[in-house]
Amino acid sequence: MSEFSDSYHLKANAHAAGGELLHRAGLDGFVFPESGGWVTVLPSGFPFMTNQGLLAANEGILLHYTNAEDHGWGFELFDKATCVANYGCSWDPAVKVHHPLNVQAFEKCLGPVFSSLKPVARDRILAPKDITEVFTLRPAAAFAKAVGLVNFEWLSFE
Repeated sequence: MSEFSDSYHLKANAHAAGGELLHRAGLDGFVFPESGGWVTVLPSGFPFMTNQGLLAANEGILLHYTNAEDHGWGFELFDKATCVANYGCSWDPAVKVHHPLNVQAFEKCLGPVFSSLKPVARDRILAPKDITEVFTLRPAAAFAKAVGLVNFEWLSFE
């Protein structure tokens, strides 16, 4: 069985911030305890589609992370309701980066995540060469760990 994850991660130091976001949005959902400066939020709504209600209620930095293990992965980084950076990569049938990351815009919000990595490590996440590399190096998981996410695998409201 393949992993399908669709989760939101609020840059916050308190679990309550996730519940407050869901409340402002008028959505049901689940909130994980804060870990590493992130609060994981799983709002009700359609999977693998940006939750516009959650964005409209967002007052901080919010990361939308998606991973369909056999097909592709990506993320959107929001400052309030504005998307400041996004990335998307698929490998069904061949590896293709659909939305290259604007590293400068990304790091303006989250600090030197990618510029602190060696070029080889950064390329393994953002520019996988082939399907073998995707399944061996797991770029989606490597990205999540690089930004400090703890709760990201096998998660969605569904």
